[in-house]
Amino acid sequence: MFCTKCGANVKDGAAFCTKCGTPVKAIETVRRPAPAPEQPAEIEKPSERPVRNTAWGTGSDEQPEERAEAQPRPVRNTVWGMASEEQPEERPVMPRRTAPKARMKIRMNKKLLIAITAGTLALITFLILLFTVIVPSCKGTASSDGQTIAVGNSHVVAVKKNGTVVAEGENNYGQCDVEDWEKIVSVAAGGSHTVGLMKNGTVVAVGFDEYDQCDVEDWKNIVAIAAGDNHTVGLKKDGTVVATGDNSKGQCDVEDWTGVKEIIVIYDRTVGLRKDGTVVAVGGDSYYNPNDVEDWKDIVKVFVGWNNTVGLKKNGKLVAAGRNEFGERNISGWKDVVSVLPESGCAIGLKKDGKVVATGYNGYGRLNVTGWKNIKKIVSLYDTTIGLKKDGTIVAAGEDATRYEKWEDIADLIEGYGNVVGVKKDGTLVSYNFDIEDWDDIRLP
Repeated sequence: MFCTKCGANVKDGAAFCTKCGTPVKAIETVRRPAPAPEQPAEIEKPSERPVRNTAWGTGSDEQPEERAEAQPRPVRNTVWGMASEEQPEERPVMPRRTAPKARMKIRMNKKLLIAITAGTLALITFLILLFTVIVPSCKGTASSDGQTIAVGNSHVVAVKKNGTVVAEGENNYGQCDVEDWEKIVSVAAGGSHTVGLMKNGTVVAVGFDEYDQCDVEDWKNIVAIAAGDNHTVGLKKDGTVVATGDNSKGQCDVEDWTGVKEIIVIYDRTVGLRKDGTVVAVGGDSYYNPNDVEDWKDIVKVFVGWNNTVGLKKNGKLVAAGRNEFGERNISGWKDVVSVLPESGCAIGLKKDGKVVATGYNGYGRLNVTGWKNIKKIVSLYDTTIGLKKDGTIVAAGEDATRYEKWEDIADLIEGYGNVVGVKKDGTLVSYNFDIEDWDDIRLP
């Protein structure tokens, strides 16, 4: 039973409530009902999920009228590890450690790069050497004797016995338009122009004329002509010299020359041999000083190259000026020499006894001429040296030696711009560069 006042449990037989002291008589006996069995709680159905207010990031059906402009996020100061709009002056760059395999790959790439660079430099050096050493002679010569066959850069011209002229080769500038020429005694061929000397001492010219190298119609009393790459030179009866065309190297500065008996022209150079044995020269590359000839005396013959000049004295000795990088001027010890080819990088000499001497760069074996005998003329083109023997056969040294050794019955060789023409004893011509085998009645040099 329970106390009706405080609800405490009162033992049966007790007179008073032990908790509040209420007499038992006043206590109404009350029995605690048995607890009812527990019912499982009813699972409440979830309500519809509210639409998320994406503007404010909260669940709400209401949308704000306008979202406030977002403030720029402060840039994190990664140096100090805190959010701040201020940046440090400069973040130190920490070295990255490379894995061993990666380091090995980097080292291999560096070696490969070094090898490629070295190979490129070697190729450039070879090309420079090829251009500066193995170059065409690019020359046309003239003297009072005149020349009846001339070879240009890409064409050849010849005087026939009747005074007319024939030409063959490229004609892109009209350099071969000579079919109406008459009474011609000598010709000269430049880079892309052709010059003819008439019996009356006047001159005609056709071809490339950008530098007025064909402006020769007013020339008179001319006894010899010569043509460079882009300029033309004439020797007058009185020993003076006239020139026209490209003068970028001073190759036409000849107006004060006097007493000249022979003129030699090569590329952008002009050289004159005076009757008193002195020499004058203009044009060319001043770096090598090929025109340092003012002190020469007693000269009887002059040989002109791209960057070199050689003089043969009365006593048979040789003097030289110009480039000497490969010992091409080391010719003072040569004796009994009658002609010299002062090529770029080398020099080749023909002796009275028909033997040949050489010095300088021996590219492609072009100077392997020691055993030659009975030679009466030598010419050089690019990387090949050709010798004409007294019996009309050919010997050669260099890259294209075998092709020229097939020629026979040759009386003379005419060279220019790396091309060579063989004049046969019967007056016909042979060439590997020009179709001239059917030419006849050519006036031989």
